[in-house]
Amino acid sequence: LAGRGLVRVPWYASFREMMIGLEKNLFAGVEYSLAISVAGTSFFLFVYLWPFVSLVFLRGSAWWMSLAATLMLLWQALRTARATGCSRWSVVLFPIAVVLFVFVQWRAITLTYVRGGICWRDTHYPLAELRANKV
Repeated sequence: LAGRGLVRVPWYASFREMMIGLEKNLFAGVEYSLAISVAGTSFFLFVYLWPFVSLVFLRGSAWWMSLAATLMLLWQALRTARATGCSRWSVVLFPIAVVLFVFVQWRAITLTYVRGGICWRDTHYPLAELRANKV
């Protein structure tokens, strides 16, 4: 049963709201591990951004392989946009979205360390307790 168009759930009205809303989740998703965050975002940038960037720097067969990877990423982004009803601009802006996602991830990590935990709905949750799953 396809329910597309029958249910709508608003997420965030702006990029700023999204950044603030994800502060509590992104670092938690890797169990507050800095090592996993570094490895994960490095892998993410390598897989989803490097093919686009490499087109400027590579030549020969490596360039053609990067072009193939870039076209596959754009094709997948287009399929996802169609399936979810997103604008085709999301395909064109895909590389920028990758950079923004990594920025939001590292902003969340930095704020968690600076604050010694997360702040959500006027409550501070200490990092030590979050890591120990005591919250």
